[in-house]
Amino acid sequence: MRILRHTLVGASLTGALMFAASTAPTHATEPVSKPVTTAQNGPTGARLWFSSTGGWVKSCKESTCGKVEYVPDGGRLWSTHYENNRFGNRWYQVVTDADNNGWIWCGNTDAECED
Repeated sequence: MRILRHTLVGASLTGALMFAASTAPTHATEPVSKPVTTAQNGPTGARLWFSSTGGWVKSCKESTCGKVEYVPDGGRLWSTHYENNRFGNRWYQVVTDADNNGWIWCGNTDAECED
């Protein structure tokens, strides 16, 4: 009986681990920044695009700056570079699909917040 119980527990754990591995989110394996291709027709000078996780594009690199456009979760942002503000927070200079320019804090995107 003890051997059967250990076998069943082991099988349950193995099955749970296999299920967890097979249901991992697909975005975990996607690159954070995607190269702009001709078919994507990014704005002039834009090299990378990434998704918003829901947040405001601002007129400068601080939370107190004016709001330019709210980009909802999954909205596409085009970028040429990033800079850290005076507090050390990373902000990406972006162009939205609506052709608005501004800055978005890395925490409102699926892009990297650290090197």
